[in-house]
Amino acid sequence: MLLKPGETVELRPEGEGKDPVYRLRAPLLYDRVQLEAAVTRHGGKRHGAYELLAALRADVVTAMADSDDAEQREALLARIDAQRARMAAFGQRVNAGDYDHRNEDEATWKRFLEDLAEVEKGDQDLAEIIYHVLQLGGLYATATAQNTAYPQIFAIEAARLFLVGWDGVKADFRRGPQGVPDQVLQAIPEAHRLAIGGRVDQLLKPDADTEKN
Repeated sequence: MLLKPGETVELRPEGEGKDPVYRLRAPLLYDRVQLEAAVTRHGGKRHGAYELLAALRADVVTAMADSDDAEQREALLARIDAQRARMAAFGQRVNAGDYDHRNEDEATWKRFLEDLAEVEKGDQDLAEIIYHVLQLGGLYATATAQNTAYPQIFAIEAARLFLVGWDGVKADFRRGPQGVPDQVLQAIPEAHRLAIGGRVDQLLKPDADTEKN
């Protein structure tokens, strides 16, 4: 759906016909830039799976730098490197269109599930390493914490920028020069804020028809 400036969309996190209803304005040209800048100012940062594995590897190298068991260290690094290779190969196949959703034949779907299962199995193989590395409070722990916080930060700043009104919330709505102030945003339940963040993310991404045009 292509919205025009000035138009609004309604969001009902509890389901159709149920309150509350939140009204979000249509995105403008610089909104994504402004939103990303606001998220960054408040410490929001995302790390992809491949980047997390790089952090995991770096922490293992640091933690075992003085270890006398070089064989164990190399074995742990080999398991991490193997998973990085699996992820990279899977990502390349996705980008190449090997699992094109328009190709609905059973063989393609089966191959996708099998390849995905291999990646997930690799994640499980690293579970014990990850547990111990998290206790170190190093690069991996920091990146994981940032990934955990990012959806909340994004949702708060998305609501601040895009929310223009509501019904069914037991608080008065208002906007200030910098958008919706914290005191007003605090009236929104956490689950509803996350829903607002998800809807804003959709609004900022053009659908297939819009991209084609």
